[in-house]
Amino acid sequence: MTMYWEREAHLFQGFTPAEITDIEQHFSETMVRIQFSINPSLQQPDNPLSIVNFRKEIETICEERFGLTFHGGLSEHGQQLLGTPIQRTALAWVAPRRGYLFLRDISVVMLYQYAGVLSNGLSYHQLEYRNRSKLPPADILCALRALGATDAIVQSYSQGNYRFRLVFPNQTMAETVYANYRLHAAGTNRLDQVPPSMKLHPLRDLSWDNPSSTFFHPLSLSATKLVATKVRIGPLPTLTTPADILEALHGSQLPSPDVDIIEDYATLTFDSPSPAAFLWNASGPHGTT
Repeated sequence: MTMYWEREAHLFQGFTPAEITDIEQHFSETMVRIQFSINPSLQQPDNPLSIVNFRKEIETICEERFGLTFHGGLSEHGQQLLGTPIQRTALAWVAPRRGYLFLRDISVVMLYQYAGVLSNGLSYHQLEYRNRSKLPPADILCALRALGATDAIVQSYSQGNYRFRLVFPNQTMAETVYANYRLHAAGTNRLDQVPPSMKLHPLRDLSWDNPSSTFFHPLSLSATKLVATKVRIGPLPTLTTPADILEALHGSQLPSPDVDIIEDYATLTFDSPSPAAFLWNASGPHGTT
């Protein structure tokens, strides 16, 4: 008889001592939470299960199986239990890799909490992954390692079109992967391990600052000055390049901005807010973005 975890060996790859050290160093710097919930497919409308009833069992199994405990234990948040891990070992890092935790009578969903909500205070250590073609987890990891990741966890959150959330040990690693992906996609540094159909994006609530190669939340107070240096324009004609936009600005007496094109929109980043404000005020009717 094949046990359920034996059918999931492809999810787990052994780490070298150097990789363990790297993962644990990155993971130790990251503000993360792990969330547990009842799989909706297991719920019965007339007799719903409460995740709170499984709190003690979840805490016990996490400690026994992964050496993982949580600051103050698991706290209730609606239909979820949330916990901030104390241990930052490689084993604790991979604990949510399966996406569920098998208890005595039921399996519960086990994931890293979405990092794009400003009020959560979490590190921006995740990316959105899209692919029109199915790619095995091992091949996804191979591509991500070519882009600079030591490890990543694939979390499914959508049906169809192979859309996933990718979780990294810390924000710096996620930013490195995305920056290298942008170079790959632009043709500056093509990588054979990264399939053409594979697309990476920041989390839907986050933005990308191209000059510093970092993520930021546009509504964060700490990002107010940064946001003031940016102007977003579009939709752009097909095949528009940064050089085209800089040429269009030539003669305007504005300093040359950094031009970052994602799909059919461009973000212009100036060294200070004044040129951005001038361009915004002089550009005529504005949209909502």
